[in-house]
Amino acid sequence: MKFKKRYLTLLVLAFLALYNVYHFNDFCYDVLNTFLFLVFSILFALVFLIITFYNLYKISLKEEFFDFVPGVLCLFFSSLVFLSINYSDTYFHKSRVKSFKSLSKNDLVSYKIILFDDMTFESKTVLEKSECTQKGSYYFKNDSLYLEKNNKTQKNSFFDSIYKYNKKSGFLTPISTGLETFKIYK
Repeated sequence: MKFKKRYLTLLVLAFLALYNVYHFNDFCYDVLNTFLFLVFSILFALVFLIITFYNLYKISLKEEFFDFVPGVLCLFFSSLVFLSINYSDTYFHKSRVKSFKSLSKNDLVSYKIILFDDMTFESKTVLEKSECTQKGSYYFKNDSLYLEKNNKTQKNSFFDSIYKYNKKSGFLTPISTGLETFKIYK
């Protein structure tokens, strides 16, 4: 079986749709990502239907056999979409150790720090219609939590790199003044 251009079209559309949902480094997710995901998913579905009906037409003319590859690609794409919608904040290869949320009472913005068992962390800035995530690694030394971001060149005015950790009360207090204080939550 030779590789056809229609398979490449389906793969490109699937990649473009999933690129707006799955992120492996620092990212911001907003309404534009949702719009692009929907556009590329609809284009994927349309191209899949066109390929399938064209294949059925060719079968009726007895010029070719049923082509299973678009169906397999559609099944794979659908399962990845299902996982991205239903398990968007779930990681299958690591689990949460501790989660901290900012103490500020601002309804429009909230800040979170999530620590994982593989010594990585995510710091999230959650706005009304968008969410920005920075990733990195962490370690505890004495009574302090040290956060080392993956992208060291990016300046961040919301999160500190060193926090004093109070185990009894569950507070994270930044070393720098004027930044958010966090409390543990589940």
